[in-house]
Amino acid sequence: MYYDNKSTFYVKQYGPAVIVSVASLVLIASGIFIYLKSSNMENPFNKKTEITQAVDNNAKTAELEEEKNALAEEPKVEEVVVPEVKVEPVVVKYFENLVSSKKSEDVNVINVSASGSITVEKDGDKLEVTLIGIDFKYAKESAIQKINTDLLNKKVKIAFDKLRSDSNGTYAYIYKDDTLYNAELLKSGLVTLKTERTNITLNSELSKAQSYARTNSLGVWKK
Repeated sequence: MYYDNKSTFYVKQYGPAVIVSVASLVLIASGIFIYLKSSNMENPFNKKTEITQAVDNNAKTAELEEEKNALAEEPKVEEVVVPEVKVEPVVVKYFENLVSSKKSEDVNVINVSASGSITVEKDGDKLEVTLIGIDFKYAKESAIQKINTDLLNKKVKIAFDKLRSDSNGTYAYIYKDDTLYNAELLKSGLVTLKTERTNITLNSELSKAQSYARTNSLGVWKK
């Protein structure tokens, strides 16, 4: 195609391309400008998060302050120190030194209780004992009366078995004139044989004594 001059040729030939290029540059520059502008603005969501965190922090601070004030208002309770009270054990030195199944020296019977326990004394040492193998449930009153008659204010010997004592008391055999009184009491028939779990060393002798009372219909075995 023929053009009147070179200016017209260049405008016709390159003008549209130049315009497109310039427009593109303008759009790119505008985009960059908008991006940079928006990046400098505060994100509303971030702002919202910051506000929420600030509110939560303030709430926690207020809660801690309330707890601190509550603790400060609580009355102080002074610790009461209770002095330790030492209970001295009853000293029965003589009886503590007795070997199981070995007879003691002569001791004095100073009391017979309503339950049938017997208190003995040696050189100021006192000990209350329960007769091994003896059950008072059938003729208790008559049995206690017999023990008083036979033993009170008399001299006897005592001996322990394997179990000397527990929370219920101290257990012993009593010998009068070197005769096992536990067995003599069973022979009267006023008491019955109490089955023992541990103190069974003389169980055979006690059992024979009860058999004697039963065979002869004595005491509670009377027909």
